Amino acid sequence: MAEKVVIIGSGPAGWAAAIYTARANLEPLVIEGEASQENWDLGRPPLGQLAITTEVENYPGFPSGNLESYLDDSIDQKRRQYMAPHHKEGVSGPELMELMRQQALNFGTRTLQEDVKQVDFSGHPFKLSTSFSGDIEALSVIVAT
Repeated sequence: MAEKVVIIGSGPAGWAAAIYTARANLEPLVIEGEASQENWDLGRPPLGQLAITTEVENYPGFPSGNLESYLDDSIDQKRRQYMAPHHKEGVSGPELMELMRQQALNFGTRTLQEDVKQVDFSGHPFKLSTSFSGDIEALSVIVAT
């Protein structure tokens, strides 16, 4: 049976697509990429370029500096007590990407830690060849690499 939506790529665009499609009950499958040395050496790690970025200072919602007073003033304390501990100096790239990934998973996104080797868009359903699972059929494909 064909997947409804397959998302290729696990950077910010991939996780945003996953969150939206999961919330629309489209049961997305994100192919994150393999956590191989080759992918790291080529600068294409799972979770995208932000996975190798230290401080993220230009992303909305995560200003640089100490966030404690910002969070205390901005978020209802009853809700804040259930949040993960804040980061003293903004957010790091890996932390931001893990937060995006977790949000998508919370809505039912599924993942594969593999590379897409080939995509055939010539017929429907589309066919994707991966590094380990073989062929996957998809009604829709979002390329977010």
